Amino acid sequence: MTISLYIHKMIYKYGGTESFTAKFLEIMQELCPDSEIALITECYDKKDVLSVPQMCERLNSAYGTTISENNFSVRYISTKEPKLSKNKLFLLFDRLSRKYHAVSFQKKLCEITKTDDLFVNCSNQSVVACAKRNLTIIHFPQDRSEVSGIYKKLAFLRPIARKNDAKYLNCYEYFMPNSFFTAGWLKKKWGLSDDRIKVFYHPAKFVSVQKNKIKNQIAVCGRIEASKKIDVMVRAFNSSEFLKKNCVLKIAGSCDNEERSYIDYIKSLSDGNVQIELNPSRSQLEELYAESGIFWHAKGYGETNPMLMEHFGMTTIEAMSAGCIPVVINKGGQQEIVTADCGFTWDEPEQLVEYTEKLLGLSDEKIAEMRASCIERSKMCSKETFKNHVKELLGL
Repeated sequence: MTISLYIHKMIYKYGGTESFTAKFLEIMQELCPDSEIALITECYDKKDVLSVPQMCERLNSAYGTTISENNFSVRYISTKEPKLSKNKLFLLFDRLSRKYHAVSFQKKLCEITKTDDLFVNCSNQSVVACAKRNLTIIHFPQDRSEVSGIYKKLAFLRPIARKNDAKYLNCYEYFMPNSFFTAGWLKKKWGLSDDRIKVFYHPAKFVSVQKNKIKNQIAVCGRIEASKKIDVMVRAFNSSEFLKKNCVLKIAGSCDNEERSYIDYIKSLSDGNVQIELNPSRSQLEELYAESGIFWHAKGYGETNPMLMEHFGMTTIEAMSAGCIPVVINKGGQQEIVTADCGFTWDEPEQLVEYTEKLLGLSDEKIAEMRASCIERSKMCSKETFKNHVKELLGL
C-alpha cells in the first residue's frame, strides 16, 4: 500500500499541526510497516530541502517521535512563497497571483497522489487529492471559498469558488475533527452530516520524565506568539503579590518565524520570577512539564472568533500527563479536556489568579488526588486510543 500525508509548509514551521503530523506518521509506520509512506509538503527554494534522514531527525527531535527512515520518503512540491504587498495598488494583483499558485499547487498534488492507495490531509488547507481513499484531519474548518478571500470581493468568480468547495467536499471519505468543539463548527460551516464526521482526539506525546514536583512552579508552553495571549498571563501573574512572592512562572516555546516585537514585549513584562526559555528541545519541555505543579493556558481570551481559540489543547494534555494541574481558559476544546476533579477553567484573568491561589492553598493529599486525576484524564488522548481508531477506520 502507498500512503501520502500532506502537511502545509512543514519545513518552515514548528507547532501543534506539525506535532500531530509527526505523531500520525509514526503511527502509520507502526500500523503499515510494509507500506510506502510519503510526506508531502511545499518547498520555496531548493536549498531548503531536507533529506529523509534530516527530516526524521528534525521530527524526532522536535516532537519526541521515533519515525524511521525505512519505507519513508519526502515529496516536495515546488511553489512560490505567498506574500501580500503592503501597497494597496498591488494588493489585488498579489491576491490573484496567490490564487494562481494555489491552483498550480493543487494540480501538482493531484498528479503525485493519483497512484496512492491512501491520502491523508493533515493540514488546515482545503486541498483535493486523487488517491483511492482520501481522509482529512480537521484542526479547525476553514470558511467556504465563496465567502472568503478574493471570491468574497469579486462576485463573478463565486461560481468557481462553489465548484472548488464541492470538489473538496466530494473528495474526502471522512472528515476527522480533533474535538467536538471543532466538529460543531465543521457542521455549521460546511453542512456535513454526522456519518461523514469522525471525532478523534489527537494523540499526545505523554511525558515519561520523572522529577520531584515544584508545587509553586507554573508552566506556560507553546509558540511565543500573540494569539497565545502570553502577555495576558504574565500581567495576571504580576498583578498578584502572592504569586510574585511565592511562585515562579516559566514560559517555554518556539519563536522561529514569529514576530520579534511580541517576543520583546513579553520580555519587557518579565522580571524576577518570570522566566522565558526560547526554542526549547523536546527533552527540556518534558522536564518543565515533569517538575511544574501547575499549567496555564490563555489562547482565546478576549476573542469571539472560534478560529482564534484553542480547538483542542495538545499542550494541556501533555502537561496533565505529567501530573501538571491545568488552570486554563474556559473556551474551545479546553472545555472538553479539563474537568472539575483535575483542574480549573477561567473566563477572566482575575479568575486565573484566584483559582491558582486557591490551588496552592489545598492540602498535599488533595493535590495528589488532582494530579492522579490529571494523568488518568490525559489517557483519553493516548497514542494507543488514537491508533485503534485509525486501525478500525482503515480496516487494518
